[in-house]
Amino acid sequence: MYPPGFRTWVNVDGLSDRLDGRSRPGHFRGVNDRCVETVGNRPAAEGFFGRKDAVQARLMRQMARDLHHDTEIIVCPIVREPDGLAMSSRNTYLNPAERRAATALYLALDGARRAIEHGERDALRLMAAMRETLRSEPLVEPDYVELSTRRPSNK
Repeated sequence: MYPPGFRTWVNVDGLSDRLDGRSRPGHFRGVNDRCVETVGNRPAAEGFFGRKDAVQARLMRQMARDLHHDTEIIVCPIVREPDGLAMSSRNTYLNPAERRAATALYLALDGARRAIEHGERDALRLMAAMRETLRSEPLVEPDYVELSTRRPSNK
């Protein structure tokens, strides 16, 4: 993807290394580079990113602002399969057992949502319950579990 001698990278300080960026060093630098290249070479009025990739959407919003791109970053809702797994082209890389195991993430998120709806407010208990749900699936090894009190906006 990068030619020999390539030395130019785009990094959003303080954002690229948070949440899933902590366990995937350099991942968002590559994502950022491709997005800046795309937006810079083919300016668009709007860029659409899925809420399931919240960090990526936040990075794109910050980059558009910082680099003075006129592209409006719009965060789209998560679309789920009937079993709850978020739709993604990356799901095609999963074998049948991994595909079944991947629903543990939805089960953990949905369990936390239901607990909150029933009055649970202790973040440590919520995260512990989510970890327990994830660990109950032998093929799942969570990188992290984190809660946020902020709801992402669409725009």
